[in-house]
Amino acid sequence: MMKKKLAVIRLPLPLLLLGVLVCLHTSPALGEGYLSIAELKAQTPARWQQTYEAHGRIIQINVPIYVPDVEKMPVLAGENTWPVFLDDMESYFDTWRNDNYPYHFGKSSALPLQDLADSSASPQDLAVSPASSQAPAISSASPQDPAPTSAPTAAPTPAKQKQRWLEHYLDTEKLDWNESHAEGNPLTLQEGWDITVQAVAQALGQDIADGLFLDRAVARGTYTYTDKAGGVYHKTDRASRYVFQCAQSLEGIPVLAPAFRAFSAYTGRTLTGEKGVMWSSFLTAHITSAEEFQIYLVATKATETLHQDVPLSSFAPVQSKLEEMILAGQIRAIYTLRLGYVYFMKADGSKKGFDFFPCWVVECDFAKKPKQETEDPLRPDIKGPFSYTLASRFTYFLFNAQTGELIDPKSVSQKRSRCPEVITWESVR
Repeated sequence: MMKKKLAVIRLPLPLLLLGVLVCLHTSPALGEGYLSIAELKAQTPARWQQTYEAHGRIIQINVPIYVPDVEKMPVLAGENTWPVFLDDMESYFDTWRNDNYPYHFGKSSALPLQDLADSSASPQDLAVSPASSQAPAISSASPQDPAPTSAPTAAPTPAKQKQRWLEHYLDTEKLDWNESHAEGNPLTLQEGWDITVQAVAQALGQDIADGLFLDRAVARGTYTYTDKAGGVYHKTDRASRYVFQCAQSLEGIPVLAPAFRAFSAYTGRTLTGEKGVMWSSFLTAHITSAEEFQIYLVATKATETLHQDVPLSSFAPVQSKLEEMILAGQIRAIYTLRLGYVYFMKADGSKKGFDFFPCWVVECDFAKKPKQETEDPLRPDIKGPFSYTLASRFTYFLFNAQTGELIDPKSVSQKRSRCPEVITWESVR
């Protein structure tokens, strides 16, 4: 039987070396693609500005990209807790509880959150844009000057009058905090914020006050109305208040959302055991004056550091996925884009406490089908607590900050709200 000869191909040495270099270049090195949070902040643009054309629509993205200014990104264990008040706090504040917030406090002259002049009116809020045709919520004019308004001047029939709040979203990036006033209120926006910080420091401690992360601000005014569709509104004499919604911070990193937010776009309901990661841990301050304010909160605290510092993905895969959803005709606008903590159930399913895990949190307008037309999210006849969050198309998307992957919003797994597997520096080096 004839033996087959093994053919040996002899390559020139330079070509052989080139092949070795190509292999080294294309093979992922240990830790390649992972960044520290300081490196991520240094290479992530401060803003995403881009115009897209998708399914006959022009989508303009102009949103700041928030990355915490810290040196490490730890993974923490934590729990909801009662706030620890100073011994003499009750000499300054009234404190009480309700079903929605474990604790809130304020000055004794502060009006209850559900207070309305017409007690038969539904305690719902309506939102309008500051640029809309409704009465403005904030201006740079002195509060003693007549407030400009385009609302109808004809007084409604007293018998048909009802009262309702209108909330105007405040673009805190563009407003002059030291010159802008809520309608009929002598406090500037900055003074309203200062009252919030001082009250929190006095009641909860300076460290919590220093860690407040402003999520959004609105000016809330009380209006009479006669048209249920929101066409006729008249500002009452009662001064508008500022409403500041703030995230609490742990290790300098804001706690931005509960895990359930990842699934609200599609499922809209909780699964067994998810209640603990459904409610946000925001602190909300209602400020009318230094003598009339209320602060509501679900306090959270870290109980253990599970990992001192973990590696993160670059922002690129997050942006790529969002662009894919924009071009698919689903995302119509992006309002906020932030890196921070999301709290999940324990990975083992334990219901005692939860874990703080790094995620990108995106607030946007989203339609499941590209041909779906949805209402303007700032129409004044949409009921709800905060301006652009009111429309049915508003939703959140969460991205695992270690992998850059979208947390599947369609998931109905009983384990969907459990903390993702943590990638450590040791495992990638």
